[in-house]
Amino acid sequence: MSSTGPVQLRRIFTLDRALRELPYPNVPALAKMTNVNPKTIRRDLIFMKRKMGAPVAFSRERNGWHYTEPSFTLPALVLTEGELLALFLAGQVLTDHAGAPYHTVLKAAIERLAETLPQKATVHWSAVEQSQSYRQTNPVLHDIKMFRKLAEAVWQHQQVEIVYWSVARNQTTKRIVDPWHLTCIDGSWYCLGYCHLRKAPRTFCPNRIKDLKLTGKKFTIPEDFNPKDYFKSAFRVIADKGQPLQRVKLKFEPSATGYITERNWHPTQQQTLTPDGGVILEFDVSSLIEVRRWIMSWGAECQVLEPSELVIDIREQAQAILKQVKPKA
Repeated sequence: MSSTGPVQLRRIFTLDRALRELPYPNVPALAKMTNVNPKTIRRDLIFMKRKMGAPVAFSRERNGWHYTEPSFTLPALVLTEGELLALFLAGQVLTDHAGAPYHTVLKAAIERLAETLPQKATVHWSAVEQSQSYRQTNPVLHDIKMFRKLAEAVWQHQQVEIVYWSVARNQTTKRIVDPWHLTCIDGSWYCLGYCHLRKAPRTFCPNRIKDLKLTGKKFTIPEDFNPKDYFKSAFRVIADKGQPLQRVKLKFEPSATGYITERNWHPTQQQTLTPDGGVILEFDVSSLIEVRRWIMSWGAECQVLEPSELVIDIREQAQAILKQVKPKA
């Protein structure tokens, strides 16, 4: 079967659903539904009939299109690997960030990914809607204009002056920053750079930047800077380069073993199964802040073995929670 682009494939999928669910939709209605010219819809209907064997027909009596065989299903469509990748990413990224100010930009960028690789693949469209869906529970929304200015500053090595809100201190400060690197971790964007206020590298959340201006000065990224090495000492995002690495050793109950062993939680991790069916997880980090929050999410299924500082911290957190839970009178 002839190969076609991901934009047309999504449109054909929409037409197929409309022909099944709507009573004799006409070309203008289908064009409005897919936001294209009526001529494009006519070409799509011809493609479906000639290339896909779809039993589409026009009813003069009802002035609309329909399937003459209601049991018809779309056949396997031949896609290039690039098209398949574009459709997969479109489903994941666009759905995750629907409503975000940069949604339109993402959509256009993903569509340009199509047709980049020569290998072939097939997709049964009749199963797509039932078999795949994507959901992000807490997407961070960014000011697209601010994000673009920051990205340009990173690419062009332009120093910036920002007004930044710190969640930890609940404080807004003005800072001069050399933005070295932008990274996306677990669906959220971060900017790593040198903070002249703190006189040290810092990680910033772009959505917490309230204002951004170029200072007109250029900066040079340190030759020994490597973003992968920098974040290697972090459990997720927070890396304290001023602190030595600490070995974290955690014992998980058998009920959590499957969840722990199926993922790579840290580049330095080591996993050891225990006789009772549990698992010991070990890794090295420079900051315990994110580790503590993660451990608390496991409740009684996780026991801290090392370091002693973290053992005491978790115990104090648990005691504080108990104090907040007032027994019923």
